[in-house]
Amino acid sequence: MNEVPETKDAVVKRSARSVFIISISLLLVSLATIVYSIQQTSVSDFHFNPFAILSFLPLAVNVFIIVMIMRLRARSEESVWFVMYVCALSVACLGEGLQRLSVQPEGALFWFHLNSIGFAIMPMAYYLFAFSYVKPLRLQSPLLIPSLFISAGIIIFYFSSTGLFFATDPSSAFYMPWGYNALTTNWFPILLIWIEMLMGVALLTLIRFYRRTSSDLLKRQSRVYIWAILIPLVGGTITDGILPLFGINSIVPSSLFLSTVTSIFAYYGLHKYRSFQINPAEFAANVISTMQEAVIVTGSDYKIDFVNKEAERLFGISSAELTGQHISNGFVPESWAAITHHHKPAADPTKDDPIDKLLAINGAGEQVPVNVYTSLLDEGKQNEAYIFIIADISDITESYHQLEASTARIRSQNDMLQQNQITMQRLLQESKDLQEQLRHEKENVEHTVEVRTAELREARDELKASDQLKSEFIMLSSHNLRTPLTIMRGSIEMLTNDESASAQQKTMINVLASSTERLGEFVEDLLTIATLEAGDQSKLTPTKLGDIVAPLIKEARTMAEAKDILFTDVQAQDDIYVNANALRLRGAIRNILHNAVHFTSKGQIMMKIDVTDDTCRIVVSDTGIGIAADELPKLFTKFHRGTSTMEFNYEGEGIGLYLTKLVVEEHHGQITADSVLGSGTTLTVSLPRVTPS
Repeated sequence: MNEVPETKDAVVKRSARSVFIISISLLLVSLATIVYSIQQTSVSDFHFNPFAILSFLPLAVNVFIIVMIMRLRARSEESVWFVMYVCALSVACLGEGLQRLSVQPEGALFWFHLNSIGFAIMPMAYYLFAFSYVKPLRLQSPLLIPSLFISAGIIIFYFSSTGLFFATDPSSAFYMPWGYNALTTNWFPILLIWIEMLMGVALLTLIRFYRRTSSDLLKRQSRVYIWAILIPLVGGTITDGILPLFGINSIVPSSLFLSTVTSIFAYYGLHKYRSFQINPAEFAANVISTMQEAVIVTGSDYKIDFVNKEAERLFGISSAELTGQHISNGFVPESWAAITHHHKPAADPTKDDPIDKLLAINGAGEQVPVNVYTSLLDEGKQNEAYIFIIADISDITESYHQLEASTARIRSQNDMLQQNQITMQRLLQESKDLQEQLRHEKENVEHTVEVRTAELREARDELKASDQLKSEFIMLSSHNLRTPLTIMRGSIEMLTNDESASAQQKTMINVLASSTERLGEFVEDLLTIATLEAGDQSKLTPTKLGDIVAPLIKEARTMAEAKDILFTDVQAQDDIYVNANALRLRGAIRNILHNAVHFTSKGQIMMKIDVTDDTCRIVVSDTGIGIAADELPKLFTKFHRGTSTMEFNYEGEGIGLYLTKLVVEEHHGQITADSVLGSGTTLTVSLPRVTPS
């Protein structure tokens, strides 16, 4: 069977009952101790000491505060722990006062042990008070409270039953004007650390909450608690902790007197800022601040104590300006009358039924339609508070008006349709005819798409066949041109060796030889392209990269020096091998170097080879004319010539870099280009590196 979870009131009541039992136990221990002392001459032998007033006056103040808090019937978690703190402080004040009145050192040490009970419980109770103020303890670790009580019990045992923290031998007690005091031992710093750690963490918790909260009321509340703990924490630590630790006992111990300041501050906050009724643990202000509705908390006099960010936005007024105002100022008189009627004794003010169709007034004097939910937080007649949740329904109201207008329009249209049934039937028939027509049109379009698709497939196949035919034609033509070119080269060579030819004839023969050589290279390039496009791959063998590029570097340097261009190179190591057709790869790299020299008028050309474990990169950079960004993607396409090459009278056919790309890909590599128009070009050939067997 599933267990029913405890409600918040049940948890608070259970906590209040537990702390009440502990507080009564403290009082009973004190009474039992007093009764025991009456029977012991050594502990009941007193004489007047004016310094005892510093203990009994705080005792009277704390007892008065306990009575007042009980009369207010405050039942929140933080009020429960605060009552426990004041009870422990009262016991400590009683023990300290009787200690100062004692004539014998035995009696002073006896009452000093009673004082220890309060000293052990006070920091624990204030620590729990600070934590429950910020966040309900039921949402924190279930081991927190038991571990603190066990620790406090251990401290009380060693404090009162042993001489671990203070010397218990009466002969070691020393007398001061304010009575007998016990000497501290080497373990006294542990007790001091216990007290300072709990009080310090409580102080840091309150400071952190003060910096994070956005509520002015909660800031004022937390500021009171910070000062309440800061004064005794600093003053008491000095007079009762640090000075005795260093053997300085000439200052009156004032920690209990200063701790009473904490009680006074808290009681002041209870009346001034409604502490124990309006606090973050009770209303979760940080969550309320993120609500989409405006939240306002008032006292029983309807004066505003707390507003969230949405309330500031709704009324157009800051939190500081709203705090302290009467909430009726935010509504038109008729709406406020409806709210007060809802709060009459005959009505049930704890109901959360909405009061709708109200009008709020924002800072600009405009009326805003709202729904209001109200609830009464009853902590006794003097402590009741009202919570107002105000929902802005401007958008809903506007939508409702639009909906009404749309409804009226639809009704009018329905009336017209009912009066024109014949027209409606005709429109329906026309709609059916139109749908039928659309269906036929759709069928025609689908048929047309199928026909066009078939035609496109046929055109694609024809284009592929044409491309195949073109490639075969180029290959066949290239083969057929080799024979006449060979004959032409032989004839030109014979004419070149004819010594009887005139100078003009020799010039013509040289031009003819150069043109024939260019034509032969073009034919060979076309034949290579046709071969590679057909998918025929040449045999690749492991070859030293240096053997391939060395003659090319010498050739490129000679060409560059002829144009007064600086040529630099960084060659690879001798043991770099690649799988290559040396003739084709050398021709591809020659194309890159010739282009770099040809399109560079001044500056330099650099060739370097970078090597990694599995790749070698041949990089050729120049400071030539560069390539436009829109032409860079076309650089490695067939028969492409850039527009910037016209000024160089470039006589190439536009297949050099296309052939280079095919050769590099045949070698399982890739070629890339990076160029800026007017600043030069960098071509990079990446080839896989191999290790010869």
